[in-house]
Amino acid sequence: MTDIDDRIASLEAQLAELKAQVGGGTTAAAPTETTRRDLFKKMAIGAAGVATVGTVLAKTALPAAAANGDPILIAGTTASSASAGTTLVNYAATTSFTGSDLFLVSDAGNTGATFPAASAGYAYSKVSNGVYGYTQKAGGNGVVGWDDTAAASGSYGMYAYSSNNTGALLWGQNGIGAQIQGAKANMILSNFGVAGPARVDAHAKGEVICDSTGELWFCVVAGTPGTWRKMSGPTTAGQLHLLAAPVRVYDSRSGAPGALLAGTARAIDMTTGFVGTTATPAVPVGASGALFTLTLADTVGGGFVAAYSNAVPTPGSSSANWSATGQFVATTTVSAVDATAKIAVAAGGSVGAKTNVIIDVIGYYQ
Repeated sequence: MTDIDDRIASLEAQLAELKAQVGGGTTAAAPTETTRRDLFKKMAIGAAGVATVGTVLAKTALPAAAANGDPILIAGTTASSASAGTTLVNYAATTSFTGSDLFLVSDAGNTGATFPAASAGYAYSKVSNGVYGYTQKAGGNGVVGWDDTAAASGSYGMYAYSSNNTGALLWGQNGIGAQIQGAKANMILSNFGVAGPARVDAHAKGEVICDSTGELWFCVVAGTPGTWRKMSGPTTAGQLHLLAAPVRVYDSRSGAPGALLAGTARAIDMTTGFVGTTATPAVPVGASGALFTLTLADTVGGGFVAAYSNAVPTPGSSSANWSATGQFVATTTVSAVDATAKIAVAAGGSVGAKTNVIIDVIGYYQ
């Protein structure tokens, strides 16, 4: 500001001299050769000086800015095109971009730490948020990351890192008041492309993909295409949920229609049952399968029982077998359930063969 101070001091001296000449101040009288034209020239010079100071102040004190919707250009001569209403910060140097950060966010008053070496794509911060994105526009995004480099370049559309804490927090939340539209997800994976084992390009350990069928894959060994494990999908059973205690959902001894006859089948509701005398939920609607103990009691003759999803015909297989009258047989088995969490049990065997059936649910898949 020294140059500005000098200019202001010079202008103040000139204005004081003009005031003295015009208004009869203490400054010595103007020489006889001073004319009205000379006076106007001096006034014009003074006005030009004031304008010059204003220009200097404008160039020196005002921040870099652009009109709303116009781009702000950094290190270049032309800005990339931007949508209407967009303020664009564009790195457009004449030489190639070699890796320093476009933005460095920091709190100058906090000197308790030093930043690591600059690398492209990082936003360093000692304040609460290095970058904060916010939108209220339907279909908008708070922050968008985009990578358009060559394939297998090792760059990322978005990079999150923490030296001591969590690299990224993904938080999906209900709306508020009139904005509530139902619960939102914490994360959405775009379902695209073929399954992990069917790919032909290189993949790194730790990659996660969701293929076009909605199956979720995790890469456990790097390679081309690497070794993959399926985590979930439309045809997988899901996770096993063990109940706190086995829940008895069916016991044919408790009433009609009684024992199961060879050549007959019946549907069993697996949703609720009893632990002792306490009504207890078992398999929820929407589960894919159930883990349960199947017990045959008070058998007559010889035969078998098959347990299977109530959504399919009798398969002709067996889950448990008995060979004589008066036997008790127990086995633990797994079966798919239908959309309402029902299984079916069917009996087969010699003429007149029958058995009581008891089902205790241990857990379910979902």
